[in-house]
Amino acid sequence: MDVSQGQQDLCQVNRCFLELDPGSVGLPEPLCRDIVLIDCLLGETLRSQESADVVDLARRIGQVNDDDPTRLFEHVPELKDAGTVTRILRAYTILFQALNMAEQKEIVRVNRQRQAHSTGRPRPESIREAVFRIKASGAGPEEVQALLNRMQICPTLTAHPTEARRRAVMDKLLSLSRWLAEQSMPPEAPRLDGPLNTAELSERELRRTLVELWQTDEIRASPITVMDEVRNALYFFDHTIMEVVPWLHDDLRKALRLAYPGAAFEIPPFIQFRSWVGGDRDGNPNVTPEVTWHTLLLHKEHALRHYMARVSSLRHELTQSTRLVPASPELLESLRR
Repeated sequence: MDVSQGQQDLCQVNRCFLELDPGSVGLPEPLCRDIVLIDCLLGETLRSQESADVVDLARRIGQVNDDDPTRLFEHVPELKDAGTVTRILRAYTILFQALNMAEQKEIVRVNRQRQAHSTGRPRPESIREAVFRIKASGAGPEEVQALLNRMQICPTLTAHPTEARRRAVMDKLLSLSRWLAEQSMPPEAPRLDGPLNTAELSERELRRTLVELWQTDEIRASPITVMDEVRNALYFFDHTIMEVVPWLHDDLRKALRLAYPGAAFEIPPFIQFRSWVGGDRDGNPNVTPEVTWHTLLLHKEHALRHYMARVSSLRHELTQSTRLVPASPELLESLRR
């Protein structure tokens, strides 16, 4: 496996957490580099924040070759100490969380690569492929418009009982994901919004984020309330859903334009989200009418805040003067409404 010289030096000076070798199982090289980097930086973090004993103990656990799991304490008697078990579990939790971020990054990379090489043919499993298949079946513009009019996608959010992560932890995982993406930027990329040594900066920020994750309590000190669950659900609207839905509309619009050149389509809001959080009466006595009312108000507040921010940004974009270009009648009419 080919890793950068900086990562090689890092692994030589500071031994990794588990000394993972993803190349030995045939993983793609970009993913291998991320896994090795995460493993090394986490090992460094554990040694600086705890001790080398945590790293050594984790490796000993991995080396136990016994079909009887009940004899694990015989091989690793240190696991009889609850504090030691907690530290080991936290180390593995952070490792798996970081590796999940690396895997998501790899999925995006592969899809972008497929998109870049899809000359003349839509990317498999894409919206464009679906539209082209509809056209190949013989459907005309009128039939497609009728399909759009009745198409409805309604994902439903629930308060998953195993999702107890704090928003502070989710923020740090998002930061980890961003800095992993920065690691993949080629040195010669014409970036105007960052330093020349982007790789060094991203590695330093990855290290800092891992330290912060280790020092951050994964679970709340107090029991989670229904309104906490509501805010957790809205977190994904604020950080993902509200940004991604317009991309899906744009993908569909472009696909229709390519498949049916010259045809005009009206695309309705075919994606509508629903949520059980704060309104589900299935056995939770804490979900009262008052809680549901506050949930609806919070949903309204988040939606308005998002759109007000978008309108505010439009103020800086729409600087055209009517003395230079005329406004369309549709725009003037919408302003009067």
